[in-house]
Amino acid sequence: MKIKYEKLPCVGEGIIPVEGDIVQFVQDLPYLFSFDLIPPIEVLNDIFKSGLEDAGMSGGCQWEPFTINQEEYDDLIISLQDLSKDNYKVVVVPKWVKTKADWHIWKSEYEIGIPAEEHYKLWRENNKWEKLEKEARVKGDENLAMRYHLKAIESGNKLVEFTEPYIRKYHKKKNIC
Repeated sequence: MKIKYEKLPCVGEGIIPVEGDIVQFVQDLPYLFSFDLIPPIEVLNDIFKSGLEDAGMSGGCQWEPFTINQEEYDDLIISLQDLSKDNYKVVVVPKWVKTKADWHIWKSEYEIGIPAEEHYKLWRENNKWEKLEKEARVKGDENLAMRYHLKAIESGNKLVEFTEPYIRKYHKKKNIC
């Protein structure tokens, strides 16, 4: 399977057109394989259908949305593990893990120990205010956008306060500065 996509630069301008196979494509998606875990097919298709993965200063990619089937997913896993079994691991995930957000929350619990239920609750709250802020800006209502922005900051702080102790403990255990 050949995929045409554009790599978004880490900083500045200059989109780079790329045509490669799916293995190259997924390796170019920022943070997709954090903790060396391969996401389940539902998560990959959630990402692939979006057409954009923008990690800000870490770059990103944009493409025409698509999905893969189970056979293509199985081939992808084999190809990735042929490159490195240590860097690409398949793990059994709970049935509720179907989206990019689900995957992030679950792997944070799996690897770092952040309790998924509370993490997800706080993440959803923050995400709600960020979406409302964007909608208000699109409508040109800057006053409402600012109120939502302040709510997003408040909910984001709660999210950080909750996750930070787990992340600190993880960094200490892994000897990460």
